[in-house]
Order: sequence, then C-alpha cells, then structure tokens
Amino acid sequence: EIHRRRGDGGSADAAGVLVDLAELEQLRARYGAAEALCTEALAIQRRVLGPHHPEVAATLVRLSSVRLDLGEPAQAETFLREALEIQRDSLEAGHPELVDTVNQLAMTLFHQGRLNEAEDLYRESLGLLRARLGNMHTRVADTLNDLGAIVFSLFRFDEAIHLYKEALAIRRRLYGERHIDVAESYLQIGRAQFQINRLDEAEASQRRSLEIITGLL
Repeated sequence: EIHRRRGDGGSADAAGVLVDLAELEQLRARYGAAEALCTEALAIQRRVLGPHHPEVAATLVRLSSVRLDLGEPAQAETFLREALEIQRDSLEAGHPELVDTVNQLAMTLFHQGRLNEAEDLYRESLGLLRARLGNMHTRVADTLNDLGAIVFSLFRFDEAIHLYKEALAIRRRLYGERHIDVAESYLQIGRAQFQINRLDEAEASQRRSLEIITGLL
C-alpha cells in the first residue's frame, strides 16, 4: 500500500513484496491468491528488470511451487525450466538459488516418474554443491540422500546403500549420533539392505534407527 500511494506500485521493490505476500498465501493453502500475486509480480519484473533477471527466475520458482501444490507438476516443470535457463545465464555455477532450482526440477521429475532425468539433475546438483561447499556439508548430505532415493526407485540397491551411507557419514560428523536425520539414514540403509536379502544388516540398521528415534521422541 505504501508503494502504491507513492506511485511506485509497479516497481521492482513492490514486485518483491507481492512475491512475499504470495509465499504467505501459499502457506495458508490459498493457492489461487498466491498464483495471482506471483503472476502480477512477474509482469512487473519482466517489464522493469527485463526477462532474464535473477528475480524473474526466483518468482518463476515460487510460481512452480504453487503449481506443485495445485497438483500440476507439468506446469511446474515448465516454470522451473524457464527459471533454470535464466539462472544458468545470470548466476555463477554453484550459486545457491541455481542449485535449489536444479533440485526442485529433479524432485518435480521424480514425482512424474521420470527417474533417469531426475537422477541426472541430482548428480549435477551434487557436483555443484561439492565444488562450492566441499564434502562435509548438510546440503551435500541431503542431496546424496535424494539421489539415493532415485537410485533405490531404479532398483539399484547396492548403489543406494553406498549413497545413503555417504550421507550418514556426513550427518554423523555434523550432528552426532542422536539426530533425526541420522536416524533417517539408518532407516533408508536398512530398507535397501532388505531389498537384497541382507536381512541381518537390515535389522541392525533399522533397530539403530528406532533406538535414536525413540530416544529423541
């Protein structure tokens, strides 16, 4: 309202406020309102900042998230691919916003059952994160975990165990043994071990997960 009273309701700053409002509406599950606010912000940003600005990409990512909440992954994918094209041209390799978009696109493809495409994107994200953050970082562990889930879904269980164990090692180093993410890693390792009939190991992994969760909760 202040922007509008000052006559700069069509400014980039005003568009940023619209995107913030859209996020709040999305959190309230008012997806139609969130989409309308994002669309208004996007029109302003494209006019004021140009079509290839990082803020345009960020709004497209927000809009894709709304579309996912509306159960429209194909439309979400379209917005994410447009955002990613902008970010690859305007941001340095490994920039957090670019990596986030790669991960969100991978997740969107995963939910559409396009596992091989999702795997390629998660591997790209993992390479970018390691180059920027090193190996001992929570985001590296999370991406290893996501990649493990893809590989598991492709029935490559030995490889999934390797990825889950790598994530576990990072999480134990960062958080210690008594942490919910550590428990999650043990559980996923156990599930993969079960799939290839390593039942004693699977039981031990899942019991360790249960011990941690019980201790925490």
